[in-house]
Amino acid sequence: MKFRKLITTTVLCVCAFTLSQAQENKTFNYSKSEVESSQVLLSDQWKATVNENVISIFNGNIQNNSAKSLSSLKLELLLSPLETTKKTGILTGYFLTEAQFKNIRKNTTFAGVNVKNGLDITLPPSGEYLPILILTDKKGKVHDFKILEESKIVSKDGVFTLASNQEVETHASATIPPLKNEATSVEKITLNEDNSIVLGKDWKIDIDFKNFMVNLSGGEISNLKANNIKNTQIDVFLTNEDQSVISGDFSGIKIASANLNKNLEGFSKMTDTQISTNLLQIPPQGTYYILLTLSTIDDEGNWSVRNKRIFADTISL
Repeated sequence: MKFRKLITTTVLCVCAFTLSQAQENKTFNYSKSEVESSQVLLSDQWKATVNENVISIFNGNIQNNSAKSLSSLKLELLLSPLETTKKTGILTGYFLTEAQFKNIRKNTTFAGVNVKNGLDITLPPSGEYLPILILTDKKGKVHDFKILEESKIVSKDGVFTLASNQEVETHASATIPPLKNEATSVEKITLNEDNSIVLGKDWKIDIDFKNFMVNLSGGEISNLKANNIKNTQIDVFLTNEDQSVISGDFSGIKIASANLNKNLEGFSKMTDTQISTNLLQIPPQGTYYILLTLSTIDDEGNWSVRNKRIFADTISL
């Protein structure tokens, strides 16, 4: 594996800005042609969760594909009433919170952006809403926006919930079986993500049950802090939980593990990572989601999961 200094690459940025003011209805006017030609983009894979009236929008990136660094960008979160007529050039909804970016360097991607409101807000009127993320500059120009069509949120009696009729897409099998088997070990995993080390780029995974091997390729591991990291470990889990909504602890079957035994210098990265390791166990028949985790050793000498990579597709055994 090769190491090189981090110059123009992926930066992890978890942002959670809370504004303690009553909800206001905001309207943004934008130029369709300018948005379509914009080189500052919001990725498509944003997800939403609701926990005790906190709406968290996560799993997304901001890409600055332009030839210049940009300052004072703002990512605002609105809730748009479901019955609102969508008009080209107009975005409207109840303002929840915002994340501000002092500087995004040219040819850089901010990964792992997390925007969520605080508890001290006034909820909008009862009804159904769609979250909208709007990226603007210091002049208020809209560079890009995303309407989370699959994340309908209900406001009722002072409580936020995800719409009850939302379904998680799976393969044709009707039910994902519980992860229980006398010969299979199920682990409880605690996520301790702190934005210091990141699984970047497009990881590819090949689970070769016939030859009892797991192969990983094409990814990067970036150290975004000044301190050196002496040891890292990659683990592959199968779980019956939808990976796109995991933002905390989870249970899963570890099918592969690889200790890289490499010293990752501050502000450097591993590129084009290639890992082949033995299959640890074969889970019971069923349909599973795949989760790739990156761990380092914490101050107490224990392995701690610091970052994760979500795979959209499921596998069936």
